[in-house]
Amino acid sequence: MNMNDLMYFQQVNTYGSFTLTAKMLGVTQPTISEAISRLEKTLNTKLFYRTKQGITLTPQGKLILEKTSIILNTKNEIESLSNINTQLQLNIKIGCHPVIGRYFLSKFLKQSTKKYPQINFRLHHDNSRSIQQMIQNGEIDIGVVVNPIRNPDLFINRITFDKVMIWKSSTNQSPNNQLIADFSLPQTHEILRQWKQSPTQHIHTSDFNLIGDLVESNMAYGILPERFVQMEKLKVEIEQKSLFVKDEFCVVYRPEFLKNSYSKECVQFIINSFS
Repeated sequence: MNMNDLMYFQQVNTYGSFTLTAKMLGVTQPTISEAISRLEKTLNTKLFYRTKQGITLTPQGKLILEKTSIILNTKNEIESLSNINTQLQLNIKIGCHPVIGRYFLSKFLKQSTKKYPQINFRLHHDNSRSIQQMIQNGEIDIGVVVNPIRNPDLFINRITFDKVMIWKSSTNQSPNNQLIADFSLPQTHEILRQWKQSPTQHIHTSDFNLIGDLVESNMAYGILPERFVQMEKLKVEIEQKSLFVKDEFCVVYRPEFLKNSYSKECVQFIINSFS
């Protein structure tokens, strides 16, 4: 049974004429006539009485019209749900620490937006613990998380490793007895636990660029990821090569994120963007 035939049948009853229905729908009159004939043949019943005064529904036609209205309304509701789902699918929310974003987002977005111009990407930046929690809560679709907590409800794929280390200026002079770092990060506290001669004066900031500037200017020691130092080409050197914290970068998402082909490719694009 053709859904268009049912729609034409419903509209013929509304307009009371094959000719007027064709005009209102922008099709030819034979198209309407053929649709009604095809439907009558499929249902093995006559739908309309045709008289000089016009057309009227047969008793069977009235019953079928009631069911037709239900079918077409249900079809419209299903299509509405499908459209909502499509709109949701066309928005991908990605989360990561702002510094982590600098490692991969430019390459990732260039590749992804070119292949999938219909997708809108929404970026959210926060610390890794918050990003993982938001992924678990469904607030973010996918994220790059440093040292994620293993969770059976999440897919966690390792991307690469990095080292968080103590840095000093590459000049020959010793820095002041100061340390600048992000003390909200567990890596900082782990390094301080191991560093026996750590400076007594601490400067707290989450701005890695500021940390790099102050270390380069020989004002203080700084704690930074090795990848960040290399990316920014900072003129600094490692204070103690044996003292570092190893970071594991992972792409994290809920299993249902992989329901579409472009979602699967999104995961691979993120991984490739770190190479």
